[in-house]
Amino acid sequence: MAKVEKRALKRTSETSAKTPEPKNPKNNPKNYVASVGKAFAVLKSFTSEAFELTLSEVAARADLDRGTTFRLIQTLIELGYLQAVPQSRRFRLGVACLDLGYTVLSHGSLRTIVEPMLRDLVPEAGDAASLGMLDGGDVIYLARVSAGL
Repeated sequence: MAKVEKRALKRTSETSAKTPEPKNPKNNPKNYVASVGKAFAVLKSFTSEAFELTLSEVAARADLDRGTTFRLIQTLIELGYLQAVPQSRRFRLGVACLDLGYTVLSHGSLRTIVEPMLRDLVPEAGDAASLGMLDGGDVIYLARVSAGL
């Protein structure tokens, strides 16, 4: 039985370095699916500054090995969440990502959607958490939650 426990501990420490940790530590780690976390790490590799990425760039940003990254990319392409850029070795987010975003936005205002997230941030951030956007040199606050509210 000691071997089984050692093996489980080793496996946990190996995977925790490569996969994102569950956001809420109160959740049972047995409910966390590492491969899903890795797939989202691949998707989150793409940003407005890094719109198109190579396999190596995605692997580095997601902190995954190239083989795993390749298989995840191929799966995400098949599902429509990524697409290969023609005439290159680059990838970009696919239209299925837009579908998810539109679904969220179509069922409530941005304020309604982000306020629960901001409330979760207040204990970590201190007095308040805000969502804003830049308008030239100014910030326009779209939502704000203060401590105690």
